[in-house]
Amino acid sequence: MKFWREHFEERVKIFGDSPFSQDHKDYLSFHLTQRNLQQLIGNQGTLSILDVGCGTGLMVEPLLPQNWVVGIDQSFTMLLLAKKKGIKVLRGEAEHLPFKDSVFDVVLGIGLLQYIEEEKMVISEMVRVLKEEGRIILTLLNAQSWLRKIIKKGGWEKLPLRLYTIKDIKNILLDLGIQQFFYRYFLFPLPFTLCTGRFLLPLVTTFLIGGVKVCSD
Repeated sequence: MKFWREHFEERVKIFGDSPFSQDHKDYLSFHLTQRNLQQLIGNQGTLSILDVGCGTGLMVEPLLPQNWVVGIDQSFTMLLLAKKKGIKVLRGEAEHLPFKDSVFDVVLGIGLLQYIEEEKMVISEMVRVLKEEGRIILTLLNAQSWLRKIIKKGGWEKLPLRLYTIKDIKNILLDLGIQQFFYRYFLFPLPFTLCTGRFLLPLVTTFLIGGVKVCSD
């Protein structure tokens, strides 16, 4: 974790309050993800939203001021920038979220798990703090992507990023009581998103998976 904390502290010093400080490769990928997030959360009144690994808060900024947004991150510098946007911030680790059970209507992990070694622990914590009938939304790097395989094999990606399949993440979520799944498929660098597209998975560089926490009874 020390490696990633130092990595992002250095990124924010170089790129400031921009998508590049959070390892987004371009503005297109950032804004496509942001737009999909806004559409999925929608206009449902005031929601309590937790953004795990919030960075500078740029991704969730459009959700303010209608919703009550809390961000948690390891980077003190990034949290200062997120706080200026009106986000309630806490410094901490995704593996041990400092909240009681069933607190939030929506829990986000946008571009988070690629930096995490214990993804089951992190997802379990995210589900724990999620209210029943609340939604969890994750974005992940697609292990089945031809482009990502080429980048990895060619040695162009220098960071030890973790890639996932939809099946593996869905099974973890199912075991934790998440159902009613929804998906978005990103075909970067192409400027569009698909709501259905498993047949195109080799072309999907990043995917979004979300679901609803079902009642325990």
